[in-house]
This record gives sequence, C-alpha cells and structure tokens, in this order.
Amino acid sequence: MYLGGGDSMYRMMIVDDQMKEVEGITELIDWNSLDIEIVGYANNGKEGVEKSKELNPDIIITDVIMPIMDGIEMIRQIKNYKPDVKVIFISCFDDFKFVSKAIEQGIYAYVLKPILPSEFIGTVNKVLGICEQETEKAIELMNLRKKVKESRELLIDQFFKNLLFGVFDNSESIYMQAEFLELDLEKLKNIRVAYFEIKSKVNENKYYDIISIIERLREQYKQYHFVLTDLEHIAVVLTNVTDNTHEIGLILKDMVEVKLYVGVSNAEREIEKANRCFMEAKSAIEYKFYTGADKIIYTNYVNLNSVPNELDFLNINNEIKKLLFSGEKSNTANFLGSIFTENESADELKYKSFTIINSIHFHLATIKFDMEKFLGKYSQIIDDIYNLHRICKSAEQSSKF
Repeated sequence: MYLGGGDSMYRMMIVDDQMKEVEGITELIDWNSLDIEIVGYANNGKEGVEKSKELNPDIIITDVIMPIMDGIEMIRQIKNYKPDVKVIFISCFDDFKFVSKAIEQGIYAYVLKPILPSEFIGTVNKVLGICEQETEKAIELMNLRKKVKESRELLIDQFFKNLLFGVFDNSESIYMQAEFLELDLEKLKNIRVAYFEIKSKVNENKYYDIISIIERLREQYKQYHFVLTDLEHIAVVLTNVTDNTHEIGLILKDMVEVKLYVGVSNAEREIEKANRCFMEAKSAIEYKFYTGADKIIYTNYVNLNSVPNELDFLNINNEIKKLLFSGEKSNTANFLGSIFTENESADELKYKSFTIINSIHFHLATIKFDMEKFLGKYSQIIDDIYNLHRICKSAEQSSKF
C-alpha cells in the first residue's frame, strides 16, 4: 500500500476485454494529478489475477462481464491474497443485480456504462478517500509500533545500565523489570562483563560515532547486551560465558582509529552479580598502565579473584555516594574501617582500593566533578594501589629486624 510522501503513488490496474474502454478510462482523467499511476492492463479475469500478483495494485478498475473469467470471480481470487485492494466495477444496467451482490461482498464502488466523466471522477475520489484514511491509519500504527520498539530498547538499555551500576535494591526488582521487558532470564545466567575503554581522536561527532558503533555491534552480537557508560567506555554483558571479546575488539579497531584497553571479569552464575562483574572488569582495566594498549586483561590474570565473596558492591556504592555528598569525616573513617581489616593480603587490599576509587570516580563523573582536583591524578592513584604489594613486603621485612 502507498504510505504517502516522496515520489510514491497509488498503483492502479485496468481490466477490460474491450480496448476502446481501456483507452477511454486511461484518457478520461489526469491520473497523475490524483497521485495515481496506471501500472498495467489485463484483457480478462484470469489475466487480471496473474498480473495483480506481479503488479501489486492498490486500485483495480474492472469490467464485470469478460471472457474466460468474469470480474467478480477475479476479485474474489485476488482478495484471497490482497484483501485490502480497492475495486471499481464498470457495468451495464443488465449487470446491476450482479454488481449489487459484489458490493455486498466488500467491493467499494461501481460505475454504469456509458461512463459519465463527472460521475466517474466522483467515484474515483470516493475510493481515494478510503485509501487515504487507511493510509493514515497504517502510518499511525507504523509510528506507534516504532515508538514502542524504541521505548523498549531504551528501557532495556537502562535496565542493563542499572544492573551494572548496582542500582537495584534487591533481586525481586531485577526479575520484575526483566519480566516486564520480556527478557529471557535463562539466557542471563552464566554471565561475565567485558569493559572496553576507547581512546580515540576527539571530534565533535564522537557521541554519534560511538552510538553507531554500538548499533553495529548489537546487530552482529544479538546475544550480548552493550551499554554505553560514557563517551570512552562500553560495557558488554557476555551471556552463557561465551567470550567474543577479542572479535569485538577487532571490530572496534576496524571502525575507529583507537587505542583499545579491555578488562574482563570472572564468570558468575547469577544475574544479581552483574555489578560485581562490572566492578571486576573496571578494576582489571586499570592495569593498562602495565600491559599497554590493545590487550585483554582478565580479572584472574591480575589475581582479583582472591577477593572474599562477601564483599557487598551495592552497599559500597551506596555508602560512598552518601559520604561524598554528606562530607562527614567521622562517617568516612567508620566506613573504611568496616571495609579494611587486619592481616589482609596485598591482593585483597588492592582490589578493595580499586573498588572504592572506581566508585568515587563514577559518582564524581555523574556530577561532572574534576576528580584530579579532589584526589590527584588518576594514573598516580592507580600506581599507588598497584604498588601496595611492595609496601606490604617492605613492612613485612622491616618487622623482622
């Protein structure tokens, strides 16, 4: 069906066994002025059925009495596969009862022979009015479906962003929203997170560039979920523990001239632990200063898997947010005292420190606060945390003397 706009027109086919009638109809009206294109002709009903499949007309003007197959039977067959086609019958007085029956079956209009131009134009305009009403409804429905689809995609994107950032208060909230969005929870078991940092040349269209990159990746890897955390970071929820991180990295390198850094978490069997995976991947990527660009840094490679399972990432995030905006020093000391305990290994200290720094960095970034003014250079902070094992070792050696 013609949906309006551009150079598109309603498609019309004329079916009549009398060539003079066909020529008369063709010349009677300036069809182009009505947005109608005559796409073809047929000499009888059988030919009309065959050509309608090829030409796909929106409107058919047809005689009733024809050899081989009459107009009524032709339309009955055509409506089996094109039910919305509009039909104008041309008939004699002798055929009136025949045509009346056809109209009862859903035929839109008829014109009596001999054809009077004014009557014929009025009938055509009547059919065009019906076509335009249906076109408007079709466009409205198409736009509604598009909006629903876009809204769902935005809600799914926000769902995974909330999941990674630890926004959900409990498992019930996660499952309720997943059910509302019609997400297959079975496919969200056995997950890990890959965190891509993209260092590209700064340009005015960077936002649109990275959005187009994500759209391409989503099309190619429909089983994964891609989340734009900021203009330089893409988090990927890898499902069923399949790991195409290397392939995704190659696509990113191919699309944009970038230095690429990638951190990958350990695998988890529960979707509730997506935030833990995200924090692990973010922490792993901070080792980029030692591995260099274009390397995949796995959490177990940097020994972050030695962190106790009872570390509550959601609570840490929430507490840090409160402390940052309250400014209470005593509360800060109490909070740190609850996180760090005596006799912890260097790996545990590093991981907890990475977690706290990354959480602070995230919350300050959301309010566009300059972290360097608050804590100093980020790279220096990471260096200091990474060197914790040397400090611990020196302290251990000093205690022996």
